Amino acid sequence: MYLVTAYRWGWLNNHQYHVYAGTDKTKAMALAHSEADDRGGKYGCAVYSFIEDGTDYTLEAYYPSSYDEEEPYHNGRLDMFESLGHIIYNYSKGSVMLPDPDKKGYLLPVKMEPPEWVVSEVKRAEEMAEILTNARTPARRPSVG
Repeated sequence: MYLVTAYRWGWLNNHQYHVYAGTDKTKAMALAHSEADDRGGKYGCAVYSFIEDGTDYTLEAYYPSSYDEEEPYHNGRLDMFESLGHIIYNYSKGSVMLPDPDKKGYLLPVKMEPPEWVVSEVKRAEEMAEILTNARTPARRPSVG
């Protein structure tokens, strides 16, 4: 069994989708190559082969994005920015996590008043997220019959 997965910029922790699943290796390779070429360099495509019972797999081939990565990989920068987002959000609400002086490796919540610009930027981001969330709410389909 073969599975072709497209990874945006080759990152495992970004948008990804399946291109093909089936038993035809030639088709899997051709579709992976074509998908990587047809997406303007934004997606790298991996071809995985699975053993019959599906418990193990091998990366058979990889067609890179325009970043020219050798295989799909986890982008730690995305994790860092997501983590910073949580930190700023909590700070805007008046709390930060700081190292516990008594327990190495532990954090303690500490009340801390943020400057107004942090509060207003988080509020602006929340409002934009609400607008975008509401815009994506699917419209009701008319009933048939």
